[in-house]
Amino acid sequence: MIGNDTYWFSRSGDEVAKGLQAHHGDWLRWGSNPIIQAWLRNSVAYYSTILEANDWQTSLNYAGEMGELVRMSVPQARQIIRQIITLTTKQRLSFKAIAEASGRDVMQAVKIGNALTESIVTDEDLDQKQEHAVEHACVYGTGFFKTTWRTDRGEPYAVMENQELLYNGDIEITTPSVYDVYYDYRLENWSDVNWAEVRTIKNRWDLIAQFPDMKEDILRIPRIGVRDRIYDTTTQAQIEQEDMIYVYEVYHKPTPAMPQGRMLFYSDEHTIYYDGPNAYECIPIVPIRPENVHMLGFGYPILSNLLPSQEMYDHSISAIATNQSAFAVQQILCPRGADVSVQDVGGLNFVFFTPQNTEGGGKPEPLQLTQSAPETYKFAEVLKGTMLELSNLNGAVRGQPPPGVTSGTAIATLTANSLEFLSSLSKALDLALERVMEISLRTYKNFAQTPRQITITNQNQKTYSYDFEGKDLEPIKKIRITRSNPLMSTLAGRSDVAEKLLQTGLIKDPQQYFKIIEGAPADELYSTELSETDLMDSENEALQRGEDVLALATDDHPKHIMHHNAILNDPEMRKSSTIVQMVLEHIEEHYRLARETDPGLQAMVRTGQLPQGGLMPSPGPEMQGGAPGVAGALGPSPQGTPLPPGEETQLPQDIEPGMATASPAQPAQDNLGRNMQGVGL
Repeated sequence: MIGNDTYWFSRSGDEVAKGLQAHHGDWLRWGSNPIIQAWLRNSVAYYSTILEANDWQTSLNYAGEMGELVRMSVPQARQIIRQIITLTTKQRLSFKAIAEASGRDVMQAVKIGNALTESIVTDEDLDQKQEHAVEHACVYGTGFFKTTWRTDRGEPYAVMENQELLYNGDIEITTPSVYDVYYDYRLENWSDVNWAEVRTIKNRWDLIAQFPDMKEDILRIPRIGVRDRIYDTTTQAQIEQEDMIYVYEVYHKPTPAMPQGRMLFYSDEHTIYYDGPNAYECIPIVPIRPENVHMLGFGYPILSNLLPSQEMYDHSISAIATNQSAFAVQQILCPRGADVSVQDVGGLNFVFFTPQNTEGGGKPEPLQLTQSAPETYKFAEVLKGTMLELSNLNGAVRGQPPPGVTSGTAIATLTANSLEFLSSLSKALDLALERVMEISLRTYKNFAQTPRQITITNQNQKTYSYDFEGKDLEPIKKIRITRSNPLMSTLAGRSDVAEKLLQTGLIKDPQQYFKIIEGAPADELYSTELSETDLMDSENEALQRGEDVLALATDDHPKHIMHHNAILNDPEMRKSSTIVQMVLEHIEEHYRLARETDPGLQAMVRTGQLPQGGLMPSPGPEMQGGAPGVAGALGPSPQGTPLPPGEETQLPQDIEPGMATASPAQPAQDNLGRNMQGVGL
């Protein structure tokens, strides 16, 4: 497998397959590998109530020379792991596509990418599969996602001459275990791994149908063996066992030594199904590893922290159970000569003895053998508390707040503290899922050569179908997962946040309050403010590039002026007279619009409500001017329209020229309580 003349992976397919098969034996040589031993130990402990039961009639085990010791398994550690999994994966998955450039085509690509990620989450049941991967990470230290293209999935688009249907293909996401993924475990960082291999189970007759010329070689492949699996049920029929064989999928990413990468699918060195360039352009296998074992490509299992306490807890419970099983029926000490018959008191065990210093017998007395030592019970409680402390899952998370803790704020705080402890696991999961989705979209881009439909939901929650091809996803370069604050994952946390938002006035109607209680993200309350902040940031970037930016009457002019002025706080920017002039002109435009725009319009834009006292009367034809409204959003409207010749305003007949008239009206206050003199009139 190792040579000095050529890179071993660049050799012929049979040589590479033969070398990899030798690597399989080293990988599962658990007798000398403590990591593999931990996998086996954790597997048995995690499923102890199933794997260690000796009889179908009882889940208890019996040990000792006469079977007198009752071995009782109480999977407290497994319950803690399941709670960690639930807390980590309880939020429904949602992703956001990010493109490199801007433009209408790119915006459409982003919409397609967002709709496609949502479709993948649903079609591939990714919410459930992430639980499997997290469970593997907690029990074995590492979980895996594998994203590959299946040509036998999707919609049929053609029929061959032999009536075989051709499908447009679709992706498949699976979660292989640590026992089925091989790689160079001497490399601690997955980014340094150049190749990885996955062991899959296929039906040999399906393979023969796909590769009829290899029928004899496929028939010689041995069936999957019991010793190759960690545990095996012997209830499957022999004929079905003979049908299932291993197929190994090898992926080498593009590197200087292998510019096109390599894909190799085989069962042994004589049975190679595919050998060619890596069309995925990467290793389509993504690990989730919350904590690394130093200098090794293995993860540290959370379950391993809990197992010592779990084993001693089982011993303590078994000691109590043994005592109860052996002496559950009350024992009665009955001195001989006491003249007590078994018929007098039924349902008890009588132990007859001859007292040495008493004549004529004595009264029967109970023999208390069922009472276990108090230290045994105390030790069991200490062990249980130790497991909970190591997991940092307090009672608030498990629905059992500590004594005296009743307020929603305190419960929410305790819950948030526990969830913060799981941040390394959540972070590893988010990074893995983002990578999985990026590989999924890249796979569509490289393999989806025929048109397909996707359902897109617009901002008004209306859906429409759109035809796309893989090349339409070219602008998308990144995928980001969207997660809410851990505090918002609990009812107590959401209630506390909703109450505070209500007190501060950010919640303006009951509908928003109940949305927060039901789990809606809090940023829905200030989505308008966020959109304007994004606009101001984009305008600043455009101004710094020397591009013109348009101001509208509906802008929040004070915020825009303050935001744009920040550009000039950079001494380097002030050296460019062009940029300084553009920024100042844009700020002046906002100032002009702030003075000339109808304050009522500004109030409605800011609050979404009519101003107190209603709207000002619209300027009629008899008015010589007026403040611009929506129609003047791009600038001021004309300050009055001159009357046609011959229609000049005439004084009433009863008023002579020079005669005193009524005093002019004083400037009135607008709907915001400001004096209107000099404001757009």
